[in-house]
Amino acid sequence: MASVRSLLRVRHFAKAIAASMLTAWVCNARNARAWKQKDKSTWDSNWDGRDDSGSKVVHTIVLVRHGQYIHAKDDEGRKLTEKGREQAKITGKRLQDLEAKGTIPPIKYMIYSTMTRATETYNIIAKELNNDSDRSIQPSFLIREGAVYPPEPPSLTWKPTPAAFKEDGKRIENGYKEYIHRAPPEEESNYSTLLVCHGNVIRYFFMRALQLPPERWLSLAVNNASISIIRIYPSGNVSCTAVGDVGHFDPEMITYN
Repeated sequence: MASVRSLLRVRHFAKAIAASMLTAWVCNARNARAWKQKDKSTWDSNWDGRDDSGSKVVHTIVLVRHGQYIHAKDDEGRKLTEKGREQAKITGKRLQDLEAKGTIPPIKYMIYSTMTRATETYNIIAKELNNDSDRSIQPSFLIREGAVYPPEPPSLTWKPTPAAFKEDGKRIENGYKEYIHRAPPEEESNYSTLLVCHGNVIRYFFMRALQLPPERWLSLAVNNASISIIRIYPSGNVSCTAVGDVGHFDPEMITYN
């Protein structure tokens, strides 16, 4: 009788293992199918509509958030603090170093938000860069700060009106289309575009460029005078080599406001 009971236990154990293996196989098969379907639908290589543009070089986007600033009632009063000006100077030196060492291609285009704190940050940064007459400089209304996209999950304290999301979102999306794209065919060597702007704009551009859900932009954070870098390849592939980088600051210089 003991041997019969042992045999029954062995059979029961074997059935349990077989059932477990079958369940695991089914789950793995389902996951594989899900990832395969996701891979097919996730990346749009012609996201900027330039598949046939003849792009030959890598376009690097360098996004810098403005330095720490004074909170005032209007834009004119929202000037950089003393620390904010020092942050901008250090970031300018960092960009010069990255460019000189070839970490980023030469900065050919410099575009800055027309809001006071961003314009001031740009002016300080520009003084730290090599004086290159070939650089194109452009102030831009499109990359002013704003309500870029209704965030999910929503903020408990920041609640713009639907009208603000519609108005600002359209403007900032136009800025994305204007500045974030593959290099045009006339560009013959790798180059960088510097955008000095704002936290919401940078986070939204980051999500859009990587084709991530734009409503999750508020889950990211970029500190004052931080550096984010996006590379756009002729194939339409996009990579990010830095997000909100503040490694060039001592700890006491890192701020968020």
